[in-house]
Amino acid sequence: MAMSLEWSDVLTPKAQKVIDQRRDKSRFLHTVTWAHDGMYEINADKIYVVNLATHTCSCRV
Repeated sequence: MAMSLEWSDVLTPKAQKVIDQRRDKSRFLHTVTWAHDGMYEINADKIYVVNLATHTCSCRV
């Protein structure tokens, strides 16, 4: 009980650490949105269009 009085956040220190770690990992994730007919948009630092039917990407890799 006495330790909980020392917390400055709403969450326990362990819970806050887990959330912070997951937040840090999530910054490398990109959103993928279906466009149409096997085409998807990848939102990274730019928006890239991936066509699964032709195996191409607007990034040209």
